[in-house]
Amino acid sequence: MSDMEIFSTKFKTERGKTFFFDVKRNENGKFLKLTESIPKGNANFRRAFMTISEEDLPKFIEAVREIQDRIGTQAVEDQVQGSENTVEDPGCTQPCE
Repeated sequence: MSDMEIFSTKFKTERGKTFFFDVKRNENGKFLKLTESIPKGNANFRRAFMTISEEDLPKFIEAVREIQDRIGTQAVEDQVQGSENTVEDPGCTQPCE
């Protein structure tokens, strides 16, 4: 049995990458296939794939949520530091540029 597509969606980043989210089914069950497609010129693309099984999807989503929370927190911290013109560096004992 080949992979049967159940659902698919995609989005394109401002930098030109395209991410595909494909829900598929095969003899092993349902899974999510993530594809990152990066244009390399002359209609060539570099593609990277990742598959997450249906039973592992909740753990994957939780990890992404944790990352999203951390990135959101870090973005606020970066803005505050940017307004002070400093960079967080564990080796610095005073504001570093």
